[in-house]
Amino acid sequence: MHHLARIAGTMLALSATVLPTGCGPGGDPHVGLIVEGRLAGPLSEAIAQLRVDLAREGVSLLVVDSLAAAVTPQSLRQLLRTTAAAVPLQGAILVGEFGAIEFNQPQQQGDPYWHDHLADLFYMDLDGHWEDTDANGVFETHVDQAPSRFGWPWLRAGDREPEIWVSRLRAGTLAGVGTEVDLLRAYFSRSHAYRTGVGTEEEPRIFLVGAGIDLPNSDWGARPEALYEPDQIDAVICTDSSSRALRTFLSSGEPYELAVVNVFSGPRIHHFDVHEGAGYDPYWDRWPEGRRAVTAFSDVMHPPFDISWSDVVAWQPKVRFYQLLSSETGRHDQQNYLAGAYVFTGDGLAAIAGTQHSGAMGTPQLYGDLAAGYTIGEAWRQALAYELEQAGEPARLAWCGAPARRSSSSSFSSNSG
Repeated sequence: MHHLARIAGTMLALSATVLPTGCGPGGDPHVGLIVEGRLAGPLSEAIAQLRVDLAREGVSLLVVDSLAAAVTPQSLRQLLRTTAAAVPLQGAILVGEFGAIEFNQPQQQGDPYWHDHLADLFYMDLDGHWEDTDANGVFETHVDQAPSRFGWPWLRAGDREPEIWVSRLRAGTLAGVGTEVDLLRAYFSRSHAYRTGVGTEEEPRIFLVGAGIDLPNSDWGARPEALYEPDQIDAVICTDSSSRALRTFLSSGEPYELAVVNVFSGPRIHHFDVHEGAGYDPYWDRWPEGRRAVTAFSDVMHPPFDISWSDVVAWQPKVRFYQLLSSETGRHDQQNYLAGAYVFTGDGLAAIAGTQHSGAMGTPQLYGDLAAGYTIGEAWRQALAYELEQAGEPARLAWCGAPARRSSSSSFSSNSG
Protein backbone atom coordinates (compact mmCIF):
# COMPACT_ATOMS: atom_id res chain seq x y z
CA MET A 1 0.00 0.00 0.00
CA HIS A 2 2.37 2.71 1.21
CA HIS A 3 5.44 3.37 3.26
CA LEU A 4 5.26 4.65 6.82
CA ALA A 5 6.82 7.79 5.47
CA ARG A 6 6.33 9.80 8.63
CA ILE A 7 8.11 8.63 11.74
CA ALA A 8 7.81 9.78 15.33
CA GLY A 9 8.08 6.95 17.74
CA THR A 10 7.11 6.77 21.36
CA MET A 11 9.86 4.97 23.19
CA LEU A 12 12.72 5.28 20.71
CA ALA A 13 12.50 7.01 17.40
CA LEU A 14 13.06 10.15 15.44
CA SER A 15 10.25 12.48 14.46
CA ALA A 16 9.30 13.59 11.01
CA THR A 17 6.32 15.31 9.47
CA VAL A 18 3.46 15.55 11.92
CA LEU A 19 -0.22 16.44 11.64
CA PRO A 20 -1.59 19.27 13.80
CA THR A 21 -3.49 18.07 16.86
CA GLY A 22 -5.40 21.24 17.64
CA CYS A 23 -3.48 21.75 20.90
CA GLY A 24 -1.58 24.91 21.78
CA PRO A 25 -1.10 27.99 19.59
CA GLY A 26 -1.52 27.93 15.85
CA GLY A 27 1.17 27.99 13.19
CA ASP A 28 3.57 25.54 11.65
CA PRO A 29 4.16 22.37 13.68
CA HIS A 30 7.24 22.20 15.88
CA VAL A 31 9.27 19.31 17.24
CA GLY A 32 11.57 19.66 20.23
CA LEU A 33 15.01 18.07 20.31
CA ILE A 34 16.25 17.96 23.90
CA VAL A 35 19.93 17.02 23.66
CA GLU A 36 22.07 16.31 26.69
CA GLY A 37 24.68 19.08 26.85
CA ARG A 38 27.73 16.81 26.60
CA LEU A 39 26.38 15.38 23.32
CA ALA A 40 25.62 18.71 21.63
CA GLY A 41 29.11 19.15 20.16
CA PRO A 42 29.62 15.60 18.86
CA LEU A 43 26.14 15.63 17.29
CA SER A 44 26.14 19.20 15.95
CA GLU A 45 26.38 18.21 12.28
CA ALA A 46 23.63 15.61 12.66
CA ILE A 47 21.38 18.13 14.39
CA ALA A 48 21.96 20.71 11.67
CA GLN A 49 21.05 18.14 9.01
CA LEU A 50 17.93 17.17 10.91
CA ARG A 51 16.86 20.81 11.04
CA VAL A 52 17.18 21.05 7.26
CA ASP A 53 15.36 17.75 6.69
CA LEU A 54 12.45 18.72 8.92
CA ALA A 55 12.17 22.19 7.40
CA ARG A 56 11.80 20.50 4.02
CA GLU A 57 8.87 18.58 5.53
CA GLY A 58 7.25 21.72 6.94
CA VAL A 59 8.33 21.19 10.55
CA SER A 60 10.36 23.58 12.71
CA LEU A 61 12.97 22.01 14.98
CA LEU A 62 13.50 23.55 18.42
CA VAL A 63 16.81 22.49 19.95
CA VAL A 64 17.66 22.64 23.66
CA ASP A 65 21.22 21.46 24.21
CA SER A 66 22.23 22.92 27.56
CA LEU A 67 20.69 20.46 30.00
CA ALA A 68 22.53 17.82 32.01
CA ALA A 69 21.15 14.32 32.37
CA ALA A 70 20.60 15.04 36.06
CA VAL A 71 17.82 17.52 35.31
CA THR A 72 14.73 16.44 37.24
CA PRO A 73 11.78 15.00 35.35
CA GLN A 74 9.64 17.76 36.88
CA SER A 75 11.90 20.45 35.38
CA LEU A 76 11.97 18.73 32.02
CA ARG A 77 8.19 18.44 31.98
CA GLN A 78 7.88 22.13 32.83
CA LEU A 79 10.17 22.98 29.90
CA LEU A 80 7.86 21.03 27.59
CA ARG A 81 4.80 22.75 29.06
CA THR A 82 6.31 26.19 28.59
CA THR A 83 7.33 25.39 25.03
CA ALA A 84 3.90 24.00 24.15
CA ALA A 85 2.30 27.20 25.42
CA ALA A 86 4.45 29.27 23.06
CA VAL A 87 4.47 27.22 19.84
CA PRO A 88 2.40 24.37 18.33
CA LEU A 89 4.58 21.62 19.81
CA GLN A 90 3.69 18.22 18.41
CA GLY A 91 6.33 16.11 20.09
CA ALA A 92 9.79 15.97 21.59
CA ILE A 93 12.81 13.69 21.34
CA LEU A 94 15.05 13.19 24.37
CA VAL A 95 18.62 12.48 23.27
CA GLY A 96 20.90 11.17 26.00
CA GLU A 97 20.64 9.80 29.50
CA PHE A 98 17.66 11.81 30.76
CA GLY A 99 15.76 10.08 33.52
CA ALA A 100 12.10 9.18 33.90
CA ILE A 101 9.74 9.07 36.83
CA GLU A 102 8.81 5.71 38.32
CA PHE A 103 5.13 4.88 38.66
CA ASN A 104 3.14 2.14 40.30
CA GLN A 105 -0.20 1.61 41.95
CA PRO A 106 0.11 1.68 45.75
CA GLN A 107 -0.98 -1.93 46.19
CA GLN A 108 1.68 -3.12 43.73
CA GLN A 109 4.67 -1.15 45.01
CA GLY A 110 7.31 -3.61 46.13
CA ASP A 111 5.82 -6.47 44.12
CA PRO A 112 8.59 -8.46 42.39
CA TYR A 113 6.61 -8.73 39.15
CA TRP A 114 4.38 -5.63 38.98
CA HIS A 115 7.37 -3.49 39.86
CA ASP A 116 7.84 0.27 39.91
CA HIS A 117 8.45 1.21 36.31
CA LEU A 118 9.52 4.07 34.05
CA ALA A 119 6.64 6.22 32.78
CA ASP A 120 7.40 8.68 29.97
CA LEU A 121 3.68 9.39 29.80
CA PHE A 122 4.60 11.90 32.52
CA TYR A 123 6.28 14.01 29.83
CA MET A 124 3.50 13.54 27.29
CA ASP A 125 0.63 14.57 29.56
CA LEU A 126 1.25 18.29 30.06
CA ASP A 127 -1.84 19.24 32.08
CA GLY A 128 -2.75 16.19 34.14
CA HIS A 129 -1.97 15.88 37.84
CA TRP A 130 0.82 13.52 38.90
CA GLU A 131 1.75 13.02 42.53
CA ASP A 132 3.94 10.95 44.82
CA THR A 133 1.71 11.37 47.85
CA ASP A 134 3.85 9.38 50.29
CA ALA A 135 7.13 10.90 49.01
CA ASN A 136 8.77 7.50 48.54
CA GLY A 137 10.10 8.32 45.07
CA VAL A 138 7.39 6.38 43.22
CA PHE A 139 4.40 8.22 41.74
CA GLU A 140 1.07 6.54 42.32
CA THR A 141 -1.42 9.27 41.37
CA HIS A 142 -2.30 10.27 37.82
CA VAL A 143 -5.63 12.06 37.49
CA ASP A 144 -7.16 15.06 35.76
CA GLN A 145 -6.08 18.50 36.93
CA ALA A 146 -5.68 18.77 40.70
CA PRO A 147 -8.67 20.28 42.54
CA SER A 148 -8.58 23.93 43.48
CA ARG A 149 -9.64 25.38 46.83
CA PHE A 150 -13.22 25.44 45.58
CA GLY A 151 -13.34 22.05 43.93
CA TRP A 152 -12.60 20.93 40.40
CA PRO A 153 -12.10 23.91 38.05
CA TRP A 154 -14.78 24.45 35.46
CA LEU A 155 -12.55 26.26 32.98
CA ARG A 156 -9.25 25.15 31.45
CA ALA A 157 -9.32 21.93 33.43
CA GLY A 158 -6.53 19.52 32.58
CA ASP A 159 -6.90 15.84 31.82
CA ARG A 160 -4.60 12.84 31.99
CA GLU A 161 -4.48 12.25 28.25
CA PRO A 162 -1.24 13.08 26.39
CA GLU A 163 -1.01 16.39 24.55
CA ILE A 164 2.27 15.60 22.77
CA TRP A 165 4.29 12.53 21.89
CA VAL A 166 7.67 12.03 23.54
CA SER A 167 10.40 9.83 22.14
CA ARG A 168 13.88 8.75 23.23
CA LEU A 169 17.23 8.17 21.66
CA ARG A 170 19.21 6.61 24.49
CA ALA A 171 22.40 4.78 23.61
CA GLY A 172 24.48 5.28 26.75
CA THR A 173 23.09 2.06 28.20
CA LEU A 174 24.03 0.02 25.13
CA ALA A 175 27.69 -0.74 25.86
CA GLY A 176 27.38 -4.17 24.26
CA VAL A 177 25.91 -2.68 21.09
CA GLY A 178 28.43 0.08 20.47
CA THR A 179 29.86 3.42 21.57
CA GLU A 180 27.18 5.97 22.45
CA VAL A 181 28.21 8.77 20.10
CA ASP A 182 28.90 6.38 17.24
CA LEU A 183 25.48 4.76 17.65
CA LEU A 184 23.73 8.15 17.69
CA ARG A 185 25.62 9.44 14.65
CA ALA A 186 24.85 6.29 12.71
CA TYR A 187 21.20 6.57 13.70
CA PHE A 188 20.89 10.18 12.50
CA SER A 189 22.62 9.18 9.27
CA ARG A 190 20.05 6.41 8.69
CA SER A 191 17.25 8.83 9.43
CA HIS A 192 18.57 11.34 6.89
CA ALA A 193 18.90 8.63 4.26
CA TYR A 194 15.35 7.48 4.89
CA ARG A 195 13.94 11.01 4.74
CA THR A 196 15.65 11.61 1.42
CA GLY A 197 14.32 8.37 -0.07
CA VAL A 198 17.51 6.30 0.01
CA GLY A 199 16.71 2.61 0.33
CA THR A 200 12.93 3.04 0.29
CA GLU A 201 12.41 1.62 -3.16
CA GLU A 202 11.51 -1.87 -1.96
CA GLU A 203 7.85 -2.82 -1.51
CA PRO A 204 6.82 -2.43 2.13
CA ARG A 205 6.29 -5.65 4.10
CA ILE A 206 5.46 -6.59 7.68
CA PHE A 207 6.09 -9.67 9.79
CA LEU A 208 4.26 -10.71 12.95
CA VAL A 209 5.45 -13.28 15.45
CA GLY A 210 3.13 -14.15 18.30
CA ALA A 211 3.72 -16.95 20.76
CA GLY A 212 0.88 -16.46 23.22
CA ILE A 213 -1.95 -14.36 21.81
CA ASP A 214 -3.80 -14.45 18.50
CA LEU A 215 -2.77 -10.87 17.70
CA PRO A 216 -5.08 -9.92 14.81
CA ASN A 217 -8.13 -11.18 16.69
CA SER A 218 -7.48 -9.41 19.98
CA ASP A 219 -8.21 -5.80 20.93
CA TRP A 220 -4.69 -5.82 22.36
CA GLY A 221 -3.07 -6.91 19.14
CA ALA A 222 -2.09 -5.78 15.65
CA ARG A 223 -4.18 -4.87 12.59
CA PRO A 224 -1.73 -5.35 9.72
CA GLU A 225 -4.48 -5.51 7.11
CA ALA A 226 -5.10 -1.79 7.65
CA LEU A 227 -1.63 -1.04 6.28
CA TYR A 228 -0.64 -3.91 4.01
CA GLU A 229 -2.01 -6.20 1.32
CA PRO A 230 -2.27 -9.92 2.17
CA ASP A 231 0.83 -10.80 0.15
CA GLN A 232 2.84 -8.24 2.12
CA ILE A 233 2.07 -9.84 5.49
CA ASP A 234 4.19 -12.66 6.92
CA ALA A 235 2.61 -13.97 10.12
CA VAL A 236 3.66 -16.81 12.41
CA ILE A 237 1.22 -16.84 15.31
CA CYS A 238 0.16 -19.52 17.78
CA THR A 239 2.57 -22.19 16.56
CA ASP A 240 5.47 -24.01 18.20
CA SER A 241 7.90 -22.62 15.62
CA SER A 242 7.63 -18.94 16.51
CA SER A 243 11.20 -18.69 17.84
CA ARG A 244 12.57 -20.15 14.60
CA ALA A 245 10.38 -17.75 12.64
CA LEU A 246 11.66 -14.70 14.49
CA ARG A 247 15.25 -15.84 14.02
CA THR A 248 14.61 -16.25 10.31
CA PHE A 249 12.89 -12.88 9.86
CA LEU A 250 15.58 -10.96 11.75
CA SER A 251 18.61 -12.69 10.28
CA SER A 252 17.51 -13.25 6.68
CA GLY A 253 18.69 -9.90 5.30
CA GLU A 254 15.22 -9.47 3.77
CA PRO A 255 13.82 -5.94 4.17
CA TYR A 256 10.76 -5.36 6.34
CA GLU A 257 9.12 -2.05 7.04
CA LEU A 258 7.44 -3.15 10.26
CA ALA A 259 7.98 -5.99 12.73
CA VAL A 260 5.53 -6.99 15.47
CA VAL A 261 6.86 -9.25 18.22
CA ASN A 262 4.60 -10.66 20.95
CA VAL A 263 6.21 -13.06 23.40
CA PHE A 264 7.05 -13.12 27.11
CA SER A 265 10.17 -10.98 27.51
CA GLY A 266 12.53 -9.36 29.94
CA PRO A 267 14.52 -6.20 29.27
CA ARG A 268 17.11 -8.11 27.22
CA ILE A 269 15.55 -11.42 26.19
CA HIS A 270 12.53 -12.74 24.26
CA HIS A 271 11.48 -15.95 26.05
CA PHE A 272 10.07 -18.50 23.63
CA ASP A 273 11.09 -21.19 26.13
CA VAL A 274 7.82 -20.40 27.91
CA HIS A 275 5.90 -21.88 24.98
CA GLU A 276 8.34 -24.27 23.35
CA GLY A 277 10.44 -25.55 26.25
CA ALA A 278 10.03 -26.34 29.94
CA GLY A 279 8.93 -22.83 30.80
CA TYR A 280 7.71 -22.18 34.32
CA ASP A 281 4.82 -23.01 36.61
CA PRO A 282 1.65 -21.70 34.91
CA TYR A 283 0.28 -20.70 38.31
CA TRP A 284 3.25 -18.46 39.12
CA ASP A 285 1.14 -15.33 39.59
CA ARG A 286 -0.80 -16.70 42.57
CA TRP A 287 1.88 -16.14 45.21
CA PRO A 288 4.86 -13.79 45.74
CA GLU A 289 7.46 -16.53 45.40
CA GLY A 290 6.06 -17.42 41.98
CA ARG A 291 6.26 -13.78 40.89
CA ARG A 292 9.86 -13.61 42.08
CA ALA A 293 10.67 -16.78 40.15
CA VAL A 294 9.18 -15.54 36.89
CA THR A 295 10.98 -12.21 37.25
CA ALA A 296 14.29 -14.05 37.62
CA PHE A 297 13.32 -16.23 34.66
CA SER A 298 12.92 -13.10 32.50
CA ASP A 299 16.64 -12.29 32.66
CA VAL A 300 18.15 -15.75 32.04
CA MET A 301 18.71 -17.22 28.58
CA HIS A 302 17.15 -20.63 27.90
CA PRO A 303 18.65 -22.05 24.69
CA PRO A 304 17.88 -23.07 22.08
CA PHE A 305 14.62 -21.12 21.97
CA ASP A 306 15.24 -17.69 23.49
CA ILE A 307 16.51 -14.66 21.56
CA SER A 308 18.60 -11.91 23.17
CA TRP A 309 19.91 -8.42 22.40
CA SER A 310 23.23 -9.94 21.33
CA ASP A 311 21.44 -11.97 18.65
CA VAL A 312 19.89 -8.78 17.31
CA VAL A 313 23.31 -7.10 17.17
CA ALA A 314 24.81 -10.09 15.37
CA TRP A 315 21.99 -10.22 12.79
CA GLN A 316 21.70 -6.46 12.05
CA PRO A 317 18.07 -6.81 10.90
CA LYS A 318 16.86 -4.94 7.83
CA VAL A 319 13.77 -3.77 9.71
CA ARG A 320 12.86 -0.11 10.07
CA PHE A 321 10.07 -0.02 12.65
CA TYR A 322 9.13 -2.29 15.55
CA GLN A 323 6.10 -2.76 17.73
CA LEU A 324 7.26 -4.86 20.66
CA LEU A 325 4.14 -6.24 22.29
CA SER A 326 6.41 -7.73 24.92
CA SER A 327 7.19 -7.05 28.55
CA GLU A 328 9.94 -4.60 29.58
CA THR A 329 11.78 -4.37 26.26
CA GLY A 330 11.70 -0.58 26.56
CA ARG A 331 13.61 -0.47 29.86
CA HIS A 332 16.09 2.12 28.61
CA ASP A 333 17.68 2.31 32.07
CA GLN A 334 18.86 -1.31 31.71
CA GLN A 335 22.11 -2.26 29.99
CA ASN A 336 21.62 -3.61 26.47
CA TYR A 337 17.83 -3.33 26.52
CA LEU A 338 16.14 -4.97 23.55
CA ALA A 339 14.32 -1.96 22.13
CA GLY A 340 17.62 -0.10 22.00
CA ALA A 341 19.32 -3.02 20.27
CA TYR A 342 16.59 -2.99 17.62
CA VAL A 343 16.67 0.78 17.04
CA PHE A 344 20.45 1.19 16.99
CA THR A 345 21.32 -1.78 14.77
CA GLY A 346 20.61 -2.71 11.18
CA ASP A 347 18.03 -0.43 9.55
CA GLY A 348 16.32 0.46 12.84
CA LEU A 349 14.47 3.79 13.09
CA ALA A 350 11.72 3.42 15.69
CA ALA A 351 10.31 1.07 18.31
CA ILE A 352 7.21 1.10 20.47
CA ALA A 353 8.03 -0.76 23.67
CA GLY A 354 6.94 -1.08 27.30
CA THR A 355 8.72 -0.81 30.63
CA GLN A 356 6.59 -3.03 32.87
CA HIS A 357 5.89 -6.75 32.95
CA SER A 358 2.88 -7.31 30.68
CA GLY A 359 2.97 -3.56 30.13
CA ALA A 360 3.49 -3.25 26.36
CA MET A 361 -0.09 -2.78 25.41
CA GLY A 362 -1.59 -2.60 21.97
CA THR A 363 -4.73 -0.85 20.84
CA PRO A 364 -7.20 -1.59 18.02
CA GLN A 365 -7.01 1.88 16.47
CA LEU A 366 -3.23 2.26 16.06
CA TYR A 367 -2.95 0.73 12.59
CA GLY A 368 -5.94 2.61 11.21
CA ASP A 369 -4.37 5.89 12.29
CA LEU A 370 -1.07 4.90 10.68
CA ALA A 371 -2.95 4.07 7.48
CA ALA A 372 -4.58 7.52 7.63
CA GLY A 373 -1.11 9.08 7.42
CA TYR A 374 -0.36 9.92 11.03
CA THR A 375 3.19 9.58 12.29
CA ILE A 376 4.03 6.70 14.59
CA GLY A 377 4.38 9.19 17.42
CA GLU A 378 1.05 10.91 16.76
CA ALA A 379 -0.74 7.59 16.23
CA TRP A 380 0.72 6.33 19.51
CA ARG A 381 -0.32 9.53 21.32
CA GLN A 382 -3.86 9.01 20.10
CA ALA A 383 -3.69 5.33 21.03
CA LEU A 384 -2.71 6.21 24.60
CA ALA A 385 -5.56 8.72 24.80
CA TYR A 386 -7.98 6.05 23.57
CA GLU A 387 -6.76 3.48 26.07
CA LEU A 388 -6.90 5.93 28.97
CA GLU A 389 -10.51 6.64 28.06
CA GLN A 390 -11.22 2.91 27.90
CA ALA A 391 -9.41 1.99 31.14
CA GLY A 392 -11.58 -0.38 33.14
CA GLU A 393 -13.63 -1.45 30.12
CA PRO A 394 -13.54 -5.10 28.97
CA ALA A 395 -11.11 -5.88 26.17
CA ARG A 396 -11.35 -8.88 23.85
CA LEU A 397 -8.37 -11.24 24.17
CA ALA A 398 -7.89 -14.30 21.97
CA TRP A 399 -5.32 -16.50 23.69
CA CYS A 400 -3.75 -19.18 21.54
CA GLY A 401 -5.63 -22.45 21.92
CA ALA A 402 -8.51 -20.89 23.86
CA PRO A 403 -11.76 -19.15 22.88
CA ALA A 404 -11.65 -15.37 22.76
CA ARG A 405 -12.92 -13.73 25.91
CA ARG A 406 -13.37 -10.32 27.43
CA SER A 407 -10.88 -9.40 30.10
CA SER A 408 -12.13 -7.69 33.22
CA SER A 409 -10.34 -4.45 32.36
CA SER A 410 -8.65 -2.66 29.54
CA SER A 411 -4.98 -3.40 29.03
CA PHE A 412 -3.90 0.11 29.85
CA SER A 413 -3.87 2.47 32.78
CA SER A 414 -1.28 4.95 33.98
CA ASN A 415 0.35 1.87 35.51
CA SER A 416 1.40 0.57 32.11
CA GLY A 417 4.87 1.21 30.76
